[in-house]
Amino acid sequence: MDQQTPVSAEGSSPRSRLRPAAFGRRRVLVVAGLVLVVVAIVALFIVLSGPSAVSRVGFGVGGTECELAERRSQFTVGEPIRIAADFNPELVTGTEVAFRLLRDGAELDSYRGSLTLAEGTDCIHTTLSGEPLPAGHYRFEVVVASDTVPPLSAEFDISD
Repeated sequence: MDQQTPVSAEGSSPRSRLRPAAFGRRRVLVVAGLVLVVVAIVALFIVLSGPSAVSRVGFGVGGTECELAERRSQFTVGEPIRIAADFNPELVTGTEVAFRLLRDGAELDSYRGSLTLAEGTDCIHTTLSGEPLPAGHYRFEVVVASDTVPPLSAEFDISD
């Protein structure tokens, strides 16, 4: 024989009135759990992708091509200064890149230029050459003619 649940004056059982609240709490817990999982995945991606996942300019001495053997921001007059600009996402063939060097806020005309990439790359590098740069505070700026890479800049100092 079937047992019947007592019916209240409003026509619903006491058990059915509690279900929507309990179901709502479970739904909130499930949604909160999913949000935490998504946040954890994004955080893990950021940690694993590391600093190479951004575009940046670095200075140093030694190394080959885009690898700097010793990253630095302090140099002495006459030291060969290597510059490596890393790009993420990779720059495509035909991208125009402009660069300039400023000393104590004044642009150095002989260190201003631009180039058009003959092939895609994720790095552009050079060693500053010519007359030794005098002591001062320097800023190297790179502007990529692309919506995907914001202008880059970094600073270094040269002392006597």
